[in-house]
Amino acid sequence: MQLFALSGCLALAACGGADEPSPSYAPGLGEIMTFTQMRHAKLWLAGEAENWELAAYETDARHNALEMH
Repeated sequence: MQLFALSGCLALAACGGADEPSPSYAPGLGEIMTFTQMRHAKLWLAGEAENWELAAYETDARHNALEMH
């Protein structure tokens, strides 16, 4: 477990940590569609589990993501 945590820290250090992406980056249509599909799947699973808090979160996140693009 410690090795996994150490490798994760090294990976973050190598790529600059949690810095903001450069302003010139714009996700492609494929990326947008993939993330939207994942949010729909999570929303459906949250509804099946009657986890309304997660369903509300995923709905808001999906709405916000689509507004940005």
